[in-house]
Amino acid sequence: MDWLRRFERFITRSLECIITVFFIIIFLLIFFLVLLRYGFKTSIMGTYEIITMLFVYCSALGTAILVRQKEHIKISFFINKLSAGARRIVLTINYILICFLNVVFFYMSLGWIKSIWTFRSPMTQIPFWVQRIPISIGCGLVILYCLYNIYLIYASSEELSRETEDVYAEIEGLLGQVKQNVKQDSFVAERKTAVKERKRP
Repeated sequence: MDWLRRFERFITRSLECIITVFFIIIFLLIFFLVLLRYGFKTSIMGTYEIITMLFVYCSALGTAILVRQKEHIKISFFINKLSAGARRIVLTINYILICFLNVVFFYMSLGWIKSIWTFRSPMTQIPFWVQRIPISIGCGLVILYCLYNIYLIYASSEELSRETEDVYAEIEGLLGQVKQNVKQDSFVAERKTAVKERKRP
């Protein structure tokens, strides 16, 4: 199933590029708004609406990417105590619940979009469905990524270890960094103390 992995990587990287472009546009719009407001005492009508819409797109797409990269909120302390088979079952239930929740949101968002399909924004004339559809897109992507993660849990033991052991590796790395900083601070403090003692008559 190498083609599936390549396809998933292509989709994920494409989404990351889209989010990056949207954030750049948001930054530029905010920069020019501040410049116009404080430099020329003017503004561009409808800009705040565009910024809000782009931020919603970034949030929806970013949520899907977090699920794929297994960076969503989770507590893996108890899962790590289980055997590999039990971990697979618990993680499968976890992704099924996330998937079910997003199926509900996806279904509800379609009815919402249908009800506002003919309406447009009075300021920018952007159709309301364009502003609301990222919710459906994000939920749809989360559903697909949940199913893909379930497949990987059973297809690769490496993916199973990534689901639970990444948190411990992160914590160990942070603790190591803290210990190194403490050592450096104590070393600097000792040197300062030694210099002070040498200066004393």
